Amino acid sequence: MKWRSHIILSTNLAILTICPLPILAQPAQTLQNLPDGKYFYGEVPFANRITTQYMIFQKTGESFTVFEYRSNTSDNSCLKGIISQNTFNIQTIASPVSNRGYDRLKWEFSSGKPFDFSKWHQLNISQLPNFGEKKLAECIRVFTTIPDQKK
Repeated sequence: MKWRSHIILSTNLAILTICPLPILAQPAQTLQNLPDGKYFYGEVPFANRITTQYMIFQKTGESFTVFEYRSNTSDNSCLKGIISQNTFNIQTIASPVSNRGYDRLKWEFSSGKPFDFSKWHQLNISQLPNFGEKKLAECIRVFTTIPDQKK
């Protein structure tokens, strides 16, 4: 009886080893299938690297609003558009134009183009720089209170 149990167990293990159960493939994570919310991405997998490009964005459905900046520089802008898979289809770019101080900030608007986001790295939202939330809120405000200024 011991031999028979051992043979059955060995046979069952051999079958499982030879014919493993199929593993269902999980869909690759894309910007499009992220839940609505705020996200922080960088062109490198580390936050706050000097002269590295970062994007803080609010995703709502397939729409997005982005505060894009290059760390430790004055290079920044706001982006608005639609997400398709891992591509930002940027419809409008708003770039700040200083006019005697922060309170008199003006914006230049231009058309955007598709931007492939597949090689960017998602960073922990807790690593946002101190100005991150404020700048993203400013971008959201620019696109909701000053519609279609690029025309």
